[in-house]
Amino acid sequence: MNYCHCLKIATCLALCFTLSIVLTVPSSAADLKLAKVNLEAVYGNSARVKAALDDMRKMQTESNARLAGMREQMTKIEEQLKDEKSPLKKEEREKLENELKGKVQALENEQQSLQAKLTFKQRSIQNIFGTQIKSAVEKVAKEEGLAAVLTQQALIYAGDLPDLTEKVTKELDAMPALEKQ
Repeated sequence: MNYCHCLKIATCLALCFTLSIVLTVPSSAADLKLAKVNLEAVYGNSARVKAALDDMRKMQTESNARLAGMREQMTKIEEQLKDEKSPLKKEEREKLENELKGKVQALENEQQSLQAKLTFKQRSIQNIFGTQIKSAVEKVAKEEGLAAVLTQQALIYAGDLPDLTEKVTKELDAMPALEKQ
């Protein structure tokens, strides 16, 4: 057989195989039980997610209060250094300038520490909730006898697929709070 003939036979076999798959998929797809979940709504409606975000805001508020206190102390020192009515002796000026430098460094350290803590907490929360949401979806899907769950955000058209968002949110809120660790 020549090359052209082999190519025609291979093409014909590939076409037959593809057609057999295409013709059998619709009946298989009809048997699949699918559902959808809106992950943004799960995050937005979960009491645990809201509590974790409130903890982050509280941490930020407390740190901002400390930073404001530090800035206030720095402002007082700067005012003493600029006060022309009460001139400072050289030693006092140097002492205040060194104190100011120390306060500036402490403020910068506190800001960096706050940013690192917030970033770590945010990533921890994302990892924990990401893992737990996946577990919640799997548990609800198994209970519902589903073959697959699609995210609402990835769907262009979903027809009348059941929406598991509320069940997944409840399941997530029932899980242990690992984000405190």
